[in-house]
Amino acid sequence: MKFFRNNISGIIIIILVVSLLFSIRGTAQETIGHFTVGQAGIVSMIMPFVNPVSAVDFYDYRDSVAHTGLEEKSTAVIFLYREAFTGKLSLFMILSKEGGEAGATSVTFSGIPANAAFLVTDDFLAWVPDTFEISPPAAAINWVWSEGFADGMVLGPLGDEFEITLSPQFTEGITRAIFLFGDIDNPQTVELNLIDPIMIRGTLNFPSVVAIDSFPSIPLVDREVTFDATDSYDRDGDIVKYEWDFDGDGIFDITTKDPVVTHIYTTSGIMAVTLRVHDPLGAVTYYSFSIEISEVTVRAIRSISTREILPEALFSVTVTIETNIDLVGVRLEENLPRNWRMHSVENRGATFNETEQRWLFSGLIPAGTSKVITYEVALPKRHFLVPLALPNTFTIEGLLYADVPAMEREVGGDQEIIVTNALSVRTAISKLIPRPTLEERDLLDFRLDQLIEPHQLARAKEMWKNEERVIGTRGKVICWKELSLLAAYACFRTPVRLPLPEIAIPAVSVVRTIHTLLPHHTVALNLPDREMRTIGKSFIVHIEIFTDGDIYGVGFQEELPAGWTVTPIAENGFIFRQADNQWVFPGRIAAGETKTITYRAELTQVSMAAAPSVDSQWREIMTLAEILYIAWPDIEILIEGDSTIHITATAPLPVAVVISRWNVKTDTIDITLGNTISFEQMQRAITFWLAEEVIPNTDAMYVTHADIKEIIARWLTGTEVGIPLPAMIAGSSLLPCGANARQKHV
Repeated sequence: MKFFRNNISGIIIIILVVSLLFSIRGTAQETIGHFTVGQAGIVSMIMPFVNPVSAVDFYDYRDSVAHTGLEEKSTAVIFLYREAFTGKLSLFMILSKEGGEAGATSVTFSGIPANAAFLVTDDFLAWVPDTFEISPPAAAINWVWSEGFADGMVLGPLGDEFEITLSPQFTEGITRAIFLFGDIDNPQTVELNLIDPIMIRGTLNFPSVVAIDSFPSIPLVDREVTFDATDSYDRDGDIVKYEWDFDGDGIFDITTKDPVVTHIYTTSGIMAVTLRVHDPLGAVTYYSFSIEISEVTVRAIRSISTREILPEALFSVTVTIETNIDLVGVRLEENLPRNWRMHSVENRGATFNETEQRWLFSGLIPAGTSKVITYEVALPKRHFLVPLALPNTFTIEGLLYADVPAMEREVGGDQEIIVTNALSVRTAISKLIPRPTLEERDLLDFRLDQLIEPHQLARAKEMWKNEERVIGTRGKVICWKELSLLAAYACFRTPVRLPLPEIAIPAVSVVRTIHTLLPHHTVALNLPDREMRTIGKSFIVHIEIFTDGDIYGVGFQEELPAGWTVTPIAENGFIFRQADNQWVFPGRIAAGETKTITYRAELTQVSMAAAPSVDSQWREIMTLAEILYIAWPDIEILIEGDSTIHITATAPLPVAVVISRWNVKTDTIDITLGNTISFEQMQRAITFWLAEEVIPNTDAMYVTHADIKEIIARWLTGTEVGIPLPAMIAGSSLLPCGANARQKHV
């Protein structure tokens, strides 16, 4: 680490690069002394203005205001001024500018040199409330000025060595404070705040410049840290003493003439270090900085390629060695269960002893580097496993040794592996090598990582859809919930042995809409068309899923009675399994995205025992799935909207429904007609009523007076059957011939 800073009197100095040569109105002159201004711990190097005229003449007090040309409205302007020919040094403070706002300011001074006095008092007049008091080393001023005016003062001479502190209270009229320095015709500025005291210091003795190196670059607990201040220097002499505080407690632990020291930290953390240097003339420079001390980290981490495995299979192990210190004589030992065989794959410069299952690094392993050892393990046949019972958990143990420094560490990370006769589906899919052709078989490779890759997920979807058994699982098949979870693992790229990462629970809405040929979500099994073909045995379902957050792996199962066949119309990324009416979306539905499914369900087979006759009063209510399952986050969502189907034979149906489907030309029911009632259908209904004819497939033996009222009202208003009539119509009498229900003429 490299540190460079110039400090003085215990305050960190931020050096402003300034020119050390100034002109005396065009004549170059070397400046005398070293000057700083400080406030709130920030110290800046400055130089006085140099000018031939006296300080009083430069202030040019006329009309109760200064005329230096450096004034600014609503601003306190402070600067040092040296008279070029006499060398006298003065301090100027000018408050605002002619034409500015009214204001008031008080300032107390400390550290004023013994011979100093107020050379200019703006305004010290009988009719002005300003007061000027001075008794070195202290002084105090109170200013009040009216709108359009300003105030100020000049204090001097200051001499060559001084340290003056100004404590201002800017009551009103001042919104900015600055210290000017450098070239009087093009001054530089140090911005000051309006609250903290201002310290102005001058000395003939320049302070030392401090530069520090520390190493190593990553300092560690119980290891030597070197601090090197060799590049520090004094501008007008030599540094004669170095004092070091290594932990920021204010106590200097070492005093030496040597700029290089060492220290050992016993605890980790961020340490505050302070160096105090002295020059021959007594000037003291402080420099503070922070250094982070880290714990010694030497570790070996094992990663096993699988959590589960079958007997006689092969898996891989990786051990990563990391260190933040130099190591010499490093050895790694791995101990396998009985009858397991090891084969080294990658040694990274180490010598492998197969008999002892040991790796030896002959050279130095430098700090900040890592070494990776990879080996494969072959399991024996089942009857050579110890113990024999399966499933069983086996352990791999290991130790890491070093000679310099002497240490021993246990190998961390994965240790356990389960040997089983039946893998979990998740493990099997992560180790799957999908079959290249239908004629070949899937394979397992336990050396693969524990991620589910796209080609493995594609094969899993195929297995689920075809209800295939998964290799290595002893006949397990993938259920729709497991497939959804596999999709979540594939999306997150999470090893299957680990839990999925936590995510926020989103707001998910699922709405189902059911469409049937008859109102009221009614399906009629024996309803004939013109050609007396049975129609109306199907319905259409539309499901809409919306989420305000990402969800992964979505599925549900429609539990339809036997004989119903589902035909997908729009899948939109979902996959469908016909055998049990299961739907799965094997991927991510992003926040703000809407997914839809549309399918048709039709009764294609009805057993003779269950089939209703044409004149049957048989009815049934079928309820569809109520829950949508989301694999991750693991939540279940209630499906809202439509959920039931009313299944009936041709009878009974509401009279208005039959009339809306009545084909007046063929004088039969026609399911392809819509839900509105035409004039001709209304007339046919009146004929049914007048003739007291029985309408097929209805509960009524004949059309009632109430039925006629409803039919006429729907014809007049155009209201579809299944939809409530307008309130103003529903209760009125709309019979064309009065209220007599048995009247036989129109």
